[in-house]
This record gives sequence, C-alpha cells and structure tokens, in this order.
Amino acid sequence: MKKQIFMGILAVTTALALAGCGGSTGVSAQNGSASGNAEKKAENGGSDHAAEGETIQLTFAGGNSSTEAYTYWVAVNKAVKSIHPELQITTVDATGGFDIAQRLRAGSIDAGNGVSTSDYESFAGTGSFEGQPYEDLRIMWYYTESPINFCVDKSLGLKYVHELDGVKMHPGGTGSANTLLVMNACDVLGIKPDWFEASSSDGIDAVMNRQIQGAARNGAAPDSQVVQMQSAVELSFLSLTDEEIEKIQEKYPYVLKAVIPAGSYEGQDEDFSTIATCQGGIATPSLTQEQGYKFISAMMSEEGRSSWEAAYPKGGKADVMELTLKTARAPLHAGTVQYMAEQGIEVPENLIPPEYVPVK
Repeated sequence: MKKQIFMGILAVTTALALAGCGGSTGVSAQNGSASGNAEKKAENGGSDHAAEGETIQLTFAGGNSSTEAYTYWVAVNKAVKSIHPELQITTVDATGGFDIAQRLRAGSIDAGNGVSTSDYESFAGTGSFEGQPYEDLRIMWYYTESPINFCVDKSLGLKYVHELDGVKMHPGGTGSANTLLVMNACDVLGIKPDWFEASSSDGIDAVMNRQIQGAARNGAAPDSQVVQMQSAVELSFLSLTDEEIEKIQEKYPYVLKAVIPAGSYEGQDEDFSTIATCQGGIATPSLTQEQGYKFISAMMSEEGRSSWEAAYPKGGKADVMELTLKTARAPLHAGTVQYMAEQGIEVPENLIPPEYVPVK
C-alpha cells in the first residue's frame, strides 16, 4: 500500500515538473498574462528564437465568414504565409468583435479582427467588460472605417435616426460589437426602435422579405449587404445630427463621425451623417514582436497589398498607419511599433507597449 502511494506521488511530481518545462503554444493563457512566446523576446526585436525551419501554428479569428472583414483576413493571412512560410495561420469564423475579444481573453486564439468599440471596452474594462480591464490587448493595425448605415424602407418617408421610434429594425448581427453600439447609441438618444435581433443573414433576409422595415449595417460604402437589400427594397438612408453624434461621443469616446457622400448607394441623393467605428487586428504580447512585425510588414509589402486589395478593394483607399494612430485607444503591438519606427513614423508614448524592444 505504501509503495502504491509513493508511486502515485512520484507520478504527480513528475507530471508537474514536465508541465513546468513545457513551451508556449503561441496562445495566451486564460485572462491573458503576457507569457509564453512573449517571454522569449531577445535584443533582435523580440525574436522568439524559433529553430531553423520550425513551423509556428497560429489561430486567427477573422470575423463572420459572410463579411468582407473575413475575406480581408483570409487574403492577408495568405500573404503572410506566402512570405513567411514558418507562420502557419488558420483563419476561423467568429460572430463579431465582442466574441473575438472574449476569445482573445480566453486564450483560444492568437489574434483576430477587432472592432474599435470592443477593443476599447475590453482594454479599459468598460461597457460590455465593465470592471474587467484587459491590459494585454494590443492593436496590430486598423484597416478600414466602418460607418453605421441606418437604412429603412423608403415608403416610410423618414430622414433622421431619431424618427425610428417603434420602427421594426435589425440592429446588426447578434454578438457583434457594432450591433451593441447601435443599440447603445439609440439608448443614449432615447430612441426606441422595435429591435429584430438575429444573425446578419437572417436580418437582411427579413428586410428583403418585408418582415421588418429596416436595418443598421456597418461597412464602408457601398456595403455589400446594403446593396443586397436594395435588390429587393428601395431604401432611404437616415442621418444623425451633429448634436446627437457629440452626445454619443461623450459616452463612447472611440466613436468617429462619418459623412457618406451622395451617390454612394443607388437612390441616395443626399449626404448622410452617421457614426463609425474601425476594424483592425488585435493580439496580445504572446504574439511575439518578431511575429507581429512579420504580419504587418507582409501586409504592407507589394505582394501583400496586391493580395488583399484584390479581395477587399475598399481597403486600399485607407492610409493604414494614419488610421491606426488616429483610432487606437490601447497600446500598439510591439511588432507594429517596430515597423512604424522603421518607416520613420512617430508613435505616441501612450501607444508604445512595455514589452517593445527597439531594433537598431
């Protein structure tokens, strides 16, 4: 009996010792302390000292597979793998920015498509993450503004968002950060639509089938799902006033103002003013500085740009570096800072993460 107990203790001790010696998988731990790969940084710019020819498996949540964001990341990740074949990136589906922020916190992904709303709230511990700040969140870059297109059946004769009381509206896909922003913005302004909460595809179908009267869709014009709705229903685009936008920004400082020029959509005869967020990549320090640098330098390379611009032409219109610095409310990824420094771009002190190692 004593021998059995001794052998059991020996087995447990051995297992714990082996676990203590184990290497990082490239995914941060639950609630994300910057460990594993991040601790392997060296003076050559955060290198993880991967053995020659070693393959590093990374999981990237690209957003809902029916969206342009997912298409963008599939193209970007393909370019990164082509230029740096040691990085084997699997792009997976997710319901939206809030879902991706949760997965990043849980350590089930290495990086993902972030939305400036959920990025800020997750980092600062506000809104949907009230009291749970996540200081390991890092911004890789932002690649596009996503204005909220409030659109309704033209037969309603509406011009402004504040006229939506009682109108049956789809706020966006369930679980999306922009959906939460739409509903929260209406709450701030005291507007009470009759919300039809469903997946993006079900919400679009409901508009097209005239089951509901409109939808709030986020995306740079011309957004593909708005165009899809227009194939079945003549739409009007609703404006927020400057005063309403300022009131929303007081509550949600990451929100931008956007003006969509007349003619951006079929039948849109006037500019309309709305709010916008930005979409981009988010990670943690567990994606090492070297790996993060490989991501952004490949994305910005001629080969990388030709790949993702073919898949997402609207993205080519944005100045990625300027948009990133304008939008980020959390520190940039160390690899991004390295790339910007290399390009002679000045990075504000508050956006430089503590793990960044200057490269000479």
